[in-house]
Amino acid sequence: MCPEEFIDVYEASKDIEEDHDCRDLIMNSDILRVVHTTHKFVTDLWTNGQCYKCYTDSTEESEPPSYGDFSNNTVRFLALYNKTWECFNNHTTKNRSFDMGIDMTHPVCKDCDQFYCDLNKHYKGMGAASTICIDIVEMMNTTRHSWSKNFKCIKHKKDLAVVVSMSTVLSLLPVFFYLAAKCLSKKKVIKRGDVSRSGKSEDHNYISTFGSNRR
Repeated sequence: MCPEEFIDVYEASKDIEEDHDCRDLIMNSDILRVVHTTHKFVTDLWTNGQCYKCYTDSTEESEPPSYGDFSNNTVRFLALYNKTWECFNNHTTKNRSFDMGIDMTHPVCKDCDQFYCDLNKHYKGMGAASTICIDIVEMMNTTRHSWSKNFKCIKHKKDLAVVVSMSTVLSLLPVFFYLAAKCLSKKKVIKRGDVSRSGKSEDHNYISTFGSNRR
């Protein structure tokens, strides 16, 4: 966020264009059009990055560019950003394993969690990244990268537990089906045996009765 420097470059370029003697002296010998190219580059950078959205009373179309104080959203973001990085820095200076890139459960994940969550929540509430001042977008991207890649503080523990539980249940389903099928087949065999024995008993009784009647 360099509004003063941007305004200085912008006004210097305009002064050169408006001063005929200065313009002729510089522009005529400026084969590569360095002044014009520099002015356009700086102006495009300010506009395309929507830097004016970090401030109050600042618009893209203002001529010459103007800006007021930081907007409330910007002030709030910077305060949360500073608290978050103060916490990060306190841990990285105490624990050198972070600098060596060792994969471990870093205490920053616990101690700085609330700071990071507050910052992330406020940033999301500011709208889409395409509508936010580029400085804020870059600051948030850097913070998220440090949180997830460097410190490895990714909150997937609950989701991971659910996935593991579901995987375990699904892997056991074939076993349950097998046992259930086996039990059912045994019951069917037992029932068939009972029916068979019952049929034999009835046949025996019939033969015995038939024999008695013939006598």
